Order: sequence, then structure tokens, then C-alpha cells
Amino acid sequence: MRLSRLLALSFLCCTLAGCSDSSSHSDDSQDPSESKECKGDDCSETKPEQGKTSSKPDPDKEDPAKEDPPKTNPDDKEKTCGSDIDLMTDDKNCGSCGHKCENATCTDGKCVCSEGFMDCTKTGQCTPVKDCECELGQKEECYDGQPAETAGVGICKKGYTECLADDNGTYWDSTCKDQIVPIQNIADFICDAADPLRDNDCNGIPDTEQDEDKDGHPICKDGKIDDCCDNKDMCKTENPELIHSGVETDCKGNNIDDNCNGTVDESEISCDEVPPPCQGEECGTEVCKYSYGDCDQGLVWNNSNDAESAHLLAQSMDICMTNTSDPTKGALLEYSVHRSGHNDKPVNSAQINILNGMKDAQGKTLIPPRLGHSFALLSTGQAKDVSQGVSTQDIRYSETKLDPAVSEFFGVSVEDDVPDFYLKAHNNQLNASSKCSVIGTFIADSVVLHLKLQAPAEAKGFSFDFRFFSREYPHYVCSTYNDFFLAILTDEKGNPIGSSDGNIAFDKEGNPITINSAFFTTCHGCESFDELFAYYPKPYQGTGDSSSDYRGGATAWLTTNASIQGGQIFNLDLYIWDTHDQTKDSTVILDNFRWLCDATQGTEFAKPIENPIQIN
Repeated sequence: MRLSRLLALSFLCCTLAGCSDSSSHSDDSQDPSESKECKGDDCSETKPEQGKTSSKPDPDKEDPAKEDPPKTNPDDKEKTCGSDIDLMTDDKNCGSCGHKCENATCTDGKCVCSEGFMDCTKTGQCTPVKDCECELGQKEECYDGQPAETAGVGICKKGYTECLADDNGTYWDSTCKDQIVPIQNIADFICDAADPLRDNDCNGIPDTEQDEDKDGHPICKDGKIDDCCDNKDMCKTENPELIHSGVETDCKGNNIDDNCNGTVDESEISCDEVPPPCQGEECGTEVCKYSYGDCDQGLVWNNSNDAESAHLLAQSMDICMTNTSDPTKGALLEYSVHRSGHNDKPVNSAQINILNGMKDAQGKTLIPPRLGHSFALLSTGQAKDVSQGVSTQDIRYSETKLDPAVSEFFGVSVEDDVPDFYLKAHNNQLNASSKCSVIGTFIADSVVLHLKLQAPAEAKGFSFDFRFFSREYPHYVCSTYNDFFLAILTDEKGNPIGSSDGNIAFDKEGNPITINSAFFTTCHGCESFDELFAYYPKPYQGTGDSSSDYRGGATAWLTTNASIQGGQIFNLDLYIWDTHDQTKDSTVILDNFRWLCDATQGTEFAKPIENPIQIN
């Protein structure tokens, strides 16, 4: 019996991280309004058949307009829009061939207005919110939940947007008030024994009955979470049926609450200590977590800018190995902090810091660490939160200039400060987005955290989490003032790894992390707007027509994954700088470094962490 349990646990430790065959999603529905005449990629208009000319309708013949519209076979998508067109997500062919989304994104086959736009005329046209005419006090129904059909299902309900006024006149508020949208994070589900029909995700199935993974455990049972991973989207695994309250024990090292008791990795048995029954791609993105202890608890910041401070920054990111660690399990060989292109010139000590969370003026933690007890901060201004002596009336908080003796206004060409291979890959320009033609010409107030590491013998990659804040968002989007965060990966000789520019942190469109990034989601009108009060005393005021109205924005927590070879020695250099000026600064938070047994290079929204440490 003990042997069978050990074998089962061995299989569990690997498969919980994603051992399953890959699957693909295909669109099997099509808007019935789609025309059979539409062929090829250009479906913007219907052309007459070759050899025929248009003429007046024959009065003796039945009017074709009165006939039933031609039926469209869902399998005809290739004949109409091309095999590579997805009518559910393609902005140029949304729901039907040739139906283009303007100022909107195609979601589930429908055009959903982008941030700052709304369908104020109820005609399907997305208009800038500030241009929508309205009468003060007027209210309209709204709903941001997806899909839209979830409104009125389960706990979900529509809200309202109202007409407000300022010095420039009336305008529609971009916030949808009092709405309830489907709950996505299992930690936010409410299981109520007195309400057995409660449907938190608004899919029409009560949570006491929902069992998508067919493991015999519904999401809610007896007023408690019974299955915290009912499908693969609820947690990081391809085998959700292996996770539920009936699992005998947890598995240390996979960052999953295997038995749904609210505690992650509680077992004494580590996944890396058990021979996995799968190898290569079959093992998904299993986390190789080697125990070096809890090195980011009780760290005391030295308010310096030397090698010791660089080591503290690494520890706060959860890099606990050292240059004397077992090289088969990874090692930190070298660390320093300096200015970009100037390894011999220190940064101002105010530009770096470690915190146990970002707090507002009242001392409330708004942004806790992703893992452990602290995280690292790099900034082109002061690496602080609002609670650290910054007046709530000081709206120019992040613009405070640094000591001119240490951080001068460079005013030189970017070639002198940005890595040569990065510039060469971008035609010697600081391109921030393919959609922006304006570029900056020099950088200032730069910070580089340099780390040289050796990967564990069996590791195939690593990852870390970060959030990028900028005072320049959104007024200076697509301007010369466009601050950067780069994560440059090079081999032991300094050659870029993975791409020609070496950068491993970029948005879904391949752009580096700047204020033009598609990942900027924390801002006025965004769901997580309140978190900015930990960085800016007054994140937003006014109408948004001038730079003085905006107090900045931020990305959500993001995760960057990178591929490396087992045992490889490599450099990870984390850059942040002001572009084309020395004011309106930016800051990046760094946390949760870990090794991966398999990895696909890229940056994505970070997965929710169960039971993060809350520090007030």
C-alpha cells in the first residue's frame, strides 16, 4: 500500500504541472449574415460575377430580396475569409467576413469597445467617451462581463454608466457602476450552504453541481470549496481532475494547492526529489523549485548602491542561491548595480530599494509581494511608495530629480548607453512600438541590476514577475518621452540569447515594455486603478486634456519566461531608464524568480497566487 501511494504521488508531482496532450480550439460557428459571395482575404465588398453586368430587376420575376437569405455552412470559413481567419477574434472579420471592429477588439465574435470608447448611440459604433453627448444625470445600462450573455445569469447583472459634467461640458463616465461580472479567480468564489444554486462564474450551472473535470467533486460542497481546480484555466495544470479535496497529500514544489485546503506546497516531499514519469514537452511547464531557504524575510535595506545592495535586491526577488551553492541546483555567481553603459558609475542610492509591499498614504498595503516577504524596486526617480514620507499633496512625487552630481542629464547619443546589439537589432533607434513613429534620441537616470547565474543541471528555463509603473502614461504615449524596462539575456560571453536584441520582456505584439505597451492596464477607469495610490498620491485629476491631468499608470503583474540550457552560465541584466528627458519617472517591481523544467519564451499576465502573504 505504501509503495502504491508513492508511485501515485510520483505521477501526481509531475502531472500537476501540466502533463497532457496539447489541444486546439476551432471555431465551429459563423454569423448567418455572412455572404456566400465573399471569397479570399478581401471581403470588404461583394463584386459582381465575371461576365455579368448589373441591370434593373425584372418585374415578372420574384424579388430576390424577398427570398430567404442563403444559409452559411460553418465549414465555409476557409472559402470566405481564408483558413487563417478566426471570426471569433479577428478585428477585421469579427463575427462575419469583412465586419471590421473600429476602436474595439473582437471578443467571442463581437466588437467590444476599447478603453476610453463606448457605444453611446447604441448603433454598434465605438465613440470616444468624452465625445458622447448626454444630459447631466442621464443613466444607461452597461456590462463588461464576457461573454455578454452572462448578464442576468447566476450572480451576474448589468450596471449603469451615468452622465457627468466638468468645465468642458457633459460626458459619459467610462466606469460601469454596480455591475457584477463572472468571477474568474477561484479564491474569490463564495460557497454558501444556504444558497446551493449560487453560480459564481455565471455559466448557468450552480457551483454545487459544476464538475467540468469529471472527478466527482463539484466546486462547492457544504458551504466550502471542494474542487479548487475544476478546469485547466483555474490553476496551472493540464490535469485538473487530479486536484480536489480528496487528494491525500500536497506536493511541495509545484506551486499548486493540490488538496484544496488553502495551503500551497505543504508536503515535505518535493517534486524534484521524485523521478518524473514524463520527459520533454510531455511535462509542460513544471516548476523546478530547489530549497535554499526563505532568503527574503527580514532583509534590512542598507540605503546604499554597492554590491551588498545588489545582493539584497537579488534576495528580495527570491534568488536565494549563492556562488557557493551546489551548481547542479543553480548558483548566483555575480551581482552589481550600475548605470546603463557605465559599469564603473554607480546609480543614486535613491533609485533602488527593497519593500515588503507598496503602501498608500495611510499605510495600507495595496500591492503585496508575489512570493515571500519582499520585492525589489528599480526607478528612474525615487524607488519608494507613498507611505515613505511623501505628502499626499505632492502630485509631482515621482518627478523629483536626483542628485545632479550622480545622475546628470546625459544629452548624448543612445549608442553610448544602450547595449550595441540591442540598438543594432532596431536600426539604431529606440523604437517602442510598431504603431508609433516618434522615437526618443537619448536616455537618462538609468539603472541596471546585473545578475550572473548558473542554471540547475536539469532546468530548461527560468521566470520572474514584474510590474512597470510610469508617470508618463497615458499623455505621452507615442511620443519621444517613452521610458523603457528591458530584461536582457546574454550568454557568458555577452552574446544575446533567444533573439537578436536579447530582450525577453515584451508585450503580446512583440514591443518592449514601455508606456506604449499593450500590458498597461492599471490606470484611471481600470479595475485596479486604486493600486496606483501606492505609487502616486493623486493618480488622476481633471479632464485628461493636458499632461498635468494625468498622474500615471502601470501594467498588471506580468510573468516573463525564458529558455536556457541545463547548467548554462548566463547574464540577466534588468534595465530601466528615462527616454528623452529626466522627469516624469518610472519604476519597476521585481519578484518571484524561479527555475523551470521547461519553458517557452515570452511575457504574459501573471497567474493568480493562492494565499499571498499579506503585510500591513
